Amino acid sequence: MRVSPRTAATLLVPACAAVLIACGSSGGTVDSVADRLEAVTAGYYDGLADGDAEAVRDALCRAERTGFEADDLSAAGTEPRTELIELREVHVEGDSAQALAVLTSADADDRRLTYPLQYRYEDGWKLC
Repeated sequence: MRVSPRTAATLLVPACAAVLIACGSSGGTVDSVADRLEAVTAGYYDGLADGDAEAVRDALCRAERTGFEADDLSAAGTEPRTELIELREVHVEGDSAQALAVLTSADADDRRLTYPLQYRYEDGWKLC
């Protein structure tokens, strides 16, 4: 069966639109989004530990950046370093996501702490 270019284009456009809608504006699968969320979360905690205000601001969504001041990092280096072990139970819905962050702190005797985190897609995934 021969399909005309016009018919092919008519069939192709809705198929491409369906793929874009399925991926959402955040792009990619849940696994790739989870990788991005993990990277922004690790960057946030590294920025806190290093006193890097720009790294912390870059990791935060607009709403959180509004109240953030570089002076908030005055204790950087004096607090035990918190590190991200992994993200669990990542749920993505459109431009928002939630995950449970498993963290460890240098003073926690290798204890793992779990915290729920919220994210928003604003020119990349950001912590809210």
